[in-house]
Amino acid sequence: MFVERPDAKLFWQATGAGTPDVFLCPPRQPAVYGRLWKNQIPYLSHYFRVVTMDPRGNGRSTHTPTGYDFETHYADLLAVLDAAVRPPFVFVAFSCASMLAVRYATDYPERVSHLVFVGAQYRQSL
Repeated sequence: MFVERPDAKLFWQATGAGTPDVFLCPPRQPAVYGRLWKNQIPYLSHYFRVVTMDPRGNGRSTHTPTGYDFETHYADLLAVLDAAVRPPFVFVAFSCASMLAVRYATDYPERVSHLVFVGAQYRQSL
């Protein structure tokens, strides 16, 4: 599935039918996309509805010349989460995606049931 943004199409995928939804968020680095979770998705999909995405410039999402700043990545994330997940959901963030996860959980605490960090890196001031 795709979410349309003004300057990009963002790919997301849902697997499984359980509850709650588990959103596996990859970092915003070159050449890292939703397939990062390829070993976790099959197992988790037996119990949960698992959603992941390809960030702008990676995987099946549009490769754009600009739009790789924090605010654009956050707006991309909001668009995908609005289209793809059923709140409250489990937000799993890998590496620098933890910056996006913290901001999202701060802005929308009622939508996140659990916040899980894997190798978290955090440098963004909120």
